[in-house]
Amino acid sequence: MLHEYLHALGEYSEVEVRRMVVEVAKKSFGEQYIATVVARKTPWVLLKDIPLGPFNAPKRLMEIVKDFEKTGKYIV
Repeated sequence: MLHEYLHALGEYSEVEVRRMVVEVAKKSFGEQYIATVVARKTPWVLLKDIPLGPFNAPKRLMEIVKDFEKTGKYIV
């Protein structure tokens, strides 16, 4: 979440964001904590041993929801 938050600020490049996230994770959790490992490498580290072969998923239609962020309208 920190990674995306820093991007949302619009001030930093991808390289700078990655570097900052790793630094915050190390200071907050330590070098060997999973959050630090994922920040240093990639979230795909968590999926490396999961087989991601072809699978059958139902196709769904896309729906555009107008005024999604206005208050008083909730999507359930």
